[in-house]
Amino acid sequence: MYGSIRYGSVLFVAWFAGFGMGLLFAFLYWHLEELGSPALLFGLAAVVNHSSEVFTYFFSHTILSSIGHIPALCIGLSCYALRCLAISVLYNPWWVLAIETLQGGRRRAFIGKRAEE
Repeated sequence: MYGSIRYGSVLFVAWFAGFGMGLLFAFLYWHLEELGSPALLFGLAAVVNHSSEVFTYFFSHTILSSIGHIPALCIGLSCYALRCLAISVLYNPWWVLAIETLQGGRRRAFIGKRAEE
């Protein structure tokens, strides 16, 4: 069962997302520090990040039932790529609060997908 291409690809995407998320968190706080952001912004970014996850958690089942698992994974990867790109070109550290809302869509698409499998 776990040796099939379908399950192997889902496990690889889940591993890739988790690995990338760890790298992105390290890069985000290092990048914000390089931009000279205040320490308060680190905490606010974490609050916005986790609030967006909690908010989208309530809609993950509805989204997965309406569009399906594979499109949800594609949306999650798209949010992840957009978030990485936006953080890399960030010049005003306070814009990170708007960018961190993308985390909810990305994270819930992956967790919802893995929970449904």
